[in-house]
Amino acid sequence: MAVIDDVLSGVDATVASIGADAFDAVAGSVAPVFQVAAVLVVALTGANLAIQAVPMTVPNGISLVLRVVLVAIFLSSFGNFFAVYDAITEAPSRFGATVLGAVTGGTVGDLYQGLDELYGRSLDVGNAISQNGSYLAGAIAGVVMFLISALMATISIIVIAAAKLMIGVLIIIAPLAIVSPLFKQSAPFF
Repeated sequence: MAVIDDVLSGVDATVASIGADAFDAVAGSVAPVFQVAAVLVVALTGANLAIQAVPMTVPNGISLVLRVVLVAIFLSSFGNFFAVYDAITEAPSRFGATVLGAVTGGTVGDLYQGLDELYGRSLDVGNAISQNGSYLAGAIAGVVMFLISALMATISIIVIAAAKLMIGVLIIIAPLAIVSPLFKQSAPFF
């Protein structure tokens, strides 16, 4: 019974596929703006180097070239951005699995499976209480344990799914955030 794992794996797959499609669509719209902006940056920097209106240092030049190159790399496809997406989604899951493993004393490889295992254990405790308790008190205690377990599972699904959906929304606007550091005026937006 892997209820939590099934639901959250479905949410992950949906967010990744919709996020990838939306990222590519938004990046396709932003790419021409970036191309014009990159040409403008290179032309204005070259003109500035020629007339020395504003002295340009080597670190400023390297920073500018690095920004243009990184924007071009990440904006070109979701495959290039997937490493960032994977780090954003997997790091909290691995941290949660580590914390869950430390709390339960077991070895937890994945947060979703660990939550399912915790849910199953709490149901087993509820069954043991109901079987070993008196006729009425055992049944009531078993139902209470079941309700607590179901509430824990529901809350964990809602919280994690909401976080994943928010990451999906942020993936959609990621191309805009990627392009914004190209100019100092738009850098503070993201």
